[in-house]
Amino acid sequence: LTTGPNVALELVKKNLPIINLVGGMINRDNISISGNQAISFIENINIDTAFLVPSGFSLENGFTSGNYSECEFKKYICEKAKKTVILADSSKLDKNLPYTFAGFSDIDVIITDEEVSSEFAKAAKAAKIKLVIA
Repeated sequence: LTTGPNVALELVKKNLPIINLVGGMINRDNISISGNQAISFIENINIDTAFLVPSGFSLENGFTSGNYSECEFKKYICEKAKKTVILADSSKLDKNLPYTFAGFSDIDVIITDEEVSSEFAKAAKAAKIKLVIA
């Protein structure tokens, strides 16, 4: 299941059995789909592990998005998922956008590309978040 048309097109090349593309409105900034139709689409879907990409994340505001519709969709995904994994490169660290979709207590794993500050690492450890530098 993906909200990214570009991601769906790449996955289809991998001969995976089923790829569901969420319907809704497309955000031109990040080529993702969100909105009420997207929420309705996943209403009856059970989510074991959700992989979410924030537009920014900080200790003060958590995981943020610049688009309200996208924020509400990601918030709903976090509520439904048994496990939530954040994928965020280091350029997103200490970047705040208008809408928060999750706090540290909502996240299980953060995967990023560079070491984070000791303050951030301590906060993640205190929240029992697994921090992975890839």
